[in-house]
Amino acid sequence: MPGQYEIPGIPKPNQPTGGPKPPSIPNQPPQLALEPEFQNAYSTWKSNPSPESNDMMLKSLQPIIDNAVKAYAGDANPIIRSKAKKIVVDTLPGYDPSGSKLKTYVFNQLQGLKRFSMQQGQIISVPEQVQLDYSNLSKREKELTEELGREPSTEELADAANMSLKRINYVRGLKAPMSEGFVSRPAPNSDGSDYGEPAVVGSGKRDATAWHDFVYSSVGPTDKLIMEHSLGLYGKGVLSNEQIARKLGVSPAAVSIRKNKIQQELDKRYKLNIL
Repeated sequence: MPGQYEIPGIPKPNQPTGGPKPPSIPNQPPQLALEPEFQNAYSTWKSNPSPESNDMMLKSLQPIIDNAVKAYAGDANPIIRSKAKKIVVDTLPGYDPSGSKLKTYVFNQLQGLKRFSMQQGQIISVPEQVQLDYSNLSKREKELTEELGREPSTEELADAANMSLKRINYVRGLKAPMSEGFVSRPAPNSDGSDYGEPAVVGSGKRDATAWHDFVYSSVGPTDKLIMEHSLGLYGKGVLSNEQIARKLGVSPAAVSIRKNKIQQELDKRYKLNIL
């Protein structure tokens, strides 16, 4: 055939190069991109996904989670950190150890924190003046606490901040943090049952509130605080006798005695048949 030559004694080549075939290589496992420092935790989690192995993975990935929180959210508050951990646990099953490094995968998955952080900041749009009023209240409350040696009553705070009780109640209502499910779960004694005041509930609520305000204005600062934290007045949280006692530096028994006296004043509403 034209262009082909045969040399006597030399066999035809079995490869284009004319050289011998390379030795066959047995099948080898694919090269892992998973970093060595994560291999133990990942293998444990992969073989038995469980709360314990999830915790193990989260601990090993903590530096990456911290960096992602800082990069995407700029805020290390507990809510965002908790969201970051949930994202890691939820997306970990989709990781391919032969495809990419675990650091890169986790960091990219946490990009959703940026949007989540923005949503958190927009849950309640608080007017600028409310922000200023709240800041002023916080400052005055700290000053009065140091001056009085106890938490000031809302009336004392209103005088110091030059703000009405109604305004303070409004500001506290907008700025008070609420845990998930709070609005669907009534606070203990928030209906005034601690004082045995049935008219707090139902159609008589407005009248009872007016009478609470009247009694509140007639008692001393300590009793004002007890009323606030027992009835949830003016945006204050409802507390138990023990919690109120710790705030006032007295015994729970002393709080109970004062409550009984306040109750007597509240009961006069029915005796006098007013409000």
